[in-house]
Amino acid sequence: MDINWSYLKYLLQEEHQYFVKSPVDPASSKWKKIFSLLASEIWQNLDDKLNVDSSWGIGKWAYFPWIRISYPEIGPSPTDGIFIDYLFGWEDHEVYLTLLQGVDSLPESQQKMILTETKKLIQNKIPNGSFEKTRLFYEPNIVGTPAKKKRAQSYAAGMIFYKKYSINSFPDDYQLNSDLQEMIDIYKKVIALKLPEFNMWPY
Repeated sequence: MDINWSYLKYLLQEEHQYFVKSPVDPASSKWKKIFSLLASEIWQNLDDKLNVDSSWGIGKWAYFPWIRISYPEIGPSPTDGIFIDYLFGWEDHEVYLTLLQGVDSLPESQQKMILTETKKLIQNKIPNGSFEKTRLFYEPNIVGTPAKKKRAQSYAAGMIFYKKYSINSFPDDYQLNSDLQEMIDIYKKVIALKLPEFNMWPY
């Protein structure tokens, strides 16, 4: 794996949350272009069996842009199952590399129960290596609109393992490549579990 992480460094240098209110700002076009280049760079360096998707928003700028890496075996679409995300948006100048559960297709009344139970199963069976475990009832301190806070909580509930990067302590390419490879190895172990509890997802 030999990914050019200078694209990620550029993205973290910019205050991209500003684009939620001003999506036509000229700087947003460059951010989206670099964002797409990073997604393409990651995809070109991965196993052909892995899918790479990305989104900065649909119709409007998203509070939490993401670049998503997934195996179809445990997620038939970018919003279901379990996948790896580079998740932006918690704060400007930061990004999370995370093993994440999809939340968009889950009934809101069951979302917390499903996410918490699956998180507990995986955290108990799979070593987290150099990544942090999220608490079962993780409630992030997010400043912003009610819509942003709600979205932040749903992502936080779905995060299983994570590592946070910031522009102030940006790792070198070797470390970033190693971290992604380690997360992919963890992801493969999740697939190998073939847990019947995965049937809790409605697909």
